[in-house]
Amino acid sequence: MLTMLGVICIAGFASSQNRPTILFWCSKPEMLHNATHITPQVWTKNDTSSFERLKGNPAYELNSWLKRNIVPLRWMGYPHEKSEQELVDYWASAAQRGYIGIAIDEIGHVDTETDKKATSALVKLKQLYPNLFVAVWHAGGLTRELLQGYRFGADLVMLETYGVPFDLERYKRWISERISTVRKAKIVHKTIIALGINDAASPDEWQKVGQWVNMPDALRDLLAFIRQQAPEMRGVAFFAPRASDDMLKLADGLAWEIFGKPAPLHGIIADYNAELRRPDGRVDIEAMISRLKELGVNTYFWLIWHAPTDWDDLQLFLPAAQKAGIKVWVYLVPPSESPPYTRNYSEPFRLDYIRWAEEIARLSLRYPNLSAWVIDDFYANHEFFTPEYVQRMRERAKSINPKLAFLPLMYFHEITRKFVDDYGSAIDGVVVAYPQDRSGIERAWGILNDVFVISPNELGSELEGKGLFHIPFIVMTAGQKEQFMKQHGEPSTPERIASWLKMCLDAMKDGLCDGVVTYCLDKSEKSDTFPLVKQILAQ
Repeated sequence: MLTMLGVICIAGFASSQNRPTILFWCSKPEMLHNATHITPQVWTKNDTSSFERLKGNPAYELNSWLKRNIVPLRWMGYPHEKSEQELVDYWASAAQRGYIGIAIDEIGHVDTETDKKATSALVKLKQLYPNLFVAVWHAGGLTRELLQGYRFGADLVMLETYGVPFDLERYKRWISERISTVRKAKIVHKTIIALGINDAASPDEWQKVGQWVNMPDALRDLLAFIRQQAPEMRGVAFFAPRASDDMLKLADGLAWEIFGKPAPLHGIIADYNAELRRPDGRVDIEAMISRLKELGVNTYFWLIWHAPTDWDDLQLFLPAAQKAGIKVWVYLVPPSESPPYTRNYSEPFRLDYIRWAEEIARLSLRYPNLSAWVIDDFYANHEFFTPEYVQRMRERAKSINPKLAFLPLMYFHEITRKFVDDYGSAIDGVVVAYPQDRSGIERAWGILNDVFVISPNELGSELEGKGLFHIPFIVMTAGQKEQFMKQHGEPSTPERIASWLKMCLDAMKDGLCDGVVTYCLDKSEKSDTFPLVKQILAQ
């Protein structure tokens, strides 16, 4: 049985959008400062064999690791001769001895029937012990059977990227191919690359397996490459039982430096618009910060449209939001939402979006929590926002602050391969509004991740993509009753609004989007929707 402490800790580690996964298999895990998971040095009082093997070292006792916020994974093999049920029983024995997680060593590189047996056993194990954290060391090719089994039966898949002599370009090609494969299989969010370090191995061992990622510059280069190629990948693993202390310390530090913070445009939990105002019409900065902190969001989309003072108020809001740990995205309206079609412009720069790009970028240098900007109803204005114009606009902003991201606001029916082909190189991500169901989110994710291509002339025709790119994708869901009714019909109750939000957050947890933002949530004290949304976000 899992201890209550174990259940709480493992649930937190499994679901956290902000905490990376940094896993080590090494000889001295106690010297690590940034590891989130370790294997195999863990024992429980119900496991005499591990207790004796580890000489009862108190630092390796399960609860000692948990107190350090490290998830210890009990080593488990994969005996190929066992039947499916025998495998389930064998792996489940760890849970029965009090462990909260296991690392199975290793699956893959055998044959199709053996793969099928392993994946069926994994799925059955997860059904029987849903709270047992199951990590898999994977070797060899990724077959369809294994990918399907990992999707439903594993919490973490570590792709062994070692075992051959090190060559930087060869390793990069190898990593790129694996990222494309797991992205197409919809498991990139639960997959990490496992690098090998063996600089302290003997010359005889090097002769057999080669030298791995044993140079500091090469290690940094590869970790940065993984982050750049797959920002949605949540961390890295190290197989380093023959690593020197110096390389262990370096890997520990570099992993946190590169993966310690969420990648830009990932892990976004946001709210948009419906700002609280004072009687004089200015934004109530103090009240807004208080309610956003209470809500539990990490980002707020600041709409510049309601009043000529919105740009000035933004500059008052930014330092307060920065102090509260809240990122800010500036949100502008397009020509179709400006005079003569509506009453207001986004002031003061109106339809000069090149100037907006410049001024927002300058402001972001003063306040680093200003990290992105968005233009509403983008595709309805695509004749104005041509790919060439958007490229100029984005380049102007990035010439001042390369970290500032630009995202258009789109609607789900507008997400097509043509949009990706036309604008993919001119944007940093996309906000997509009002999903009708989870399948709509999954379809958009597939197009934005090159998982499949839908022919614009044949809406039912899907072609398999290559998984070569990832466009960050934020789902906007209606938090306002009127907008919810318009998009989804009656009843537009707080309960139904909250359930739609939960669907979006579940999709995010499953790697189908990179963030969720509520549209115009009522943040006043009298709001009957705010408490339910707050409750859903807290989960």
